Amino acid sequence: MQSRSFIRLLILVLLLVLSSSQIINITASSQSASSIPYQTNPYNYCSATNIFKLCINCYAGYYIDAFGVCVLGNPLCASYNMRGGACLSCYRGYYLNSGFCVLPNPLCQTSNSTTGWCTSCYTGYTLQGPYCVLG
Repeated sequence: MQSRSFIRLLILVLLLVLSSSQIINITASSQSASSIPYQTNPYNYCSATNIFKLCINCYAGYYIDAFGVCVLGNPLCASYNMRGGACLSCYRGYYLNSGFCVLPNPLCQTSNSTTGWCTSCYTGYTLQGPYCVLG
């Protein structure tokens, strides 16, 4: 089961390595090619604006910041608050911690999806409280 931990770690590293432009292209590819032009102007990610040209709705994968501009959301969030970008839920394998999606301790074989605490450990480790320790 150590390979599962390695795969989680590898996925996290790959997500961190992606540049902003690659993440934007991945998100934008879920929309039609003409609906989100890839440019540096952040207003291009608004799907609707008010009379003051501030975004009131964004395309999928974006949220509205304090300045009324659509910005890229956290790619680990399954859903997030459209005002401010805090994660509301995470993709499988991550847990929610103060508005961020976090990978559980890689020493955990299984973990609580709400707290991220270990519920069982890989061979060679023992459960001490919510953590896996060598032993």
